[in-house]
Amino acid sequence: MNPDAKTRDFLAHRFWQLSLLCLLTLASIAVPAQNRNRTSVLPEEAQRVFAEAEIARATGDSEKELALLEQALKQLDPNSEAAFPVLERLAYNYADRGLTTQAAETAERQLRIAGSPGQEHQVLVRLVSAYSALRQKEKAAASLARLEQLMLRLRASKRWESRGQWWQAGLARE
Repeated sequence: MNPDAKTRDFLAHRFWQLSLLCLLTLASIAVPAQNRNRTSVLPEEAQRVFAEAEIARATGDSEKELALLEQALKQLDPNSEAAFPVLERLAYNYADRGLTTQAAETAERQLRIAGSPGQEHQVLVRLVSAYSALRQKEKAAASLARLEQLMLRLRASKRWESRGQWWQAGLARE
């Protein structure tokens, strides 16, 4: 029994959506692994509070982690690159608790202070995923278009050879 053209198109579209979601999820897990030591830009006190937040995260205390991350953020200029790792962990905290809207808002703040194309890529991958989950098609499409433009710049960069696999995992095309 052959499905009609409408059913085939529907199934092809769903397959593309699931493939994109899987790739974006994998990339959002993989990309932080290459950026582990960014907390070294934090002032000493904020670094101490951030470390406590990491311990709270490891023990599963997301409320304590949230409070500590907010405390660390208060010790920083929220518009400086130093706030990037704190905002990153804050966005993950929100996402882990199912607060996708807050995670997307935090990622938008993080995108404004991204200090490198690699950081921008990481945040855009999460934004595409978050906006897709929130069914905000226009914002997801805009983030994906920006991510595709960024990929053109990244492919031309010297770091493509060492980091290209990580970056490529975050982008899927039809």
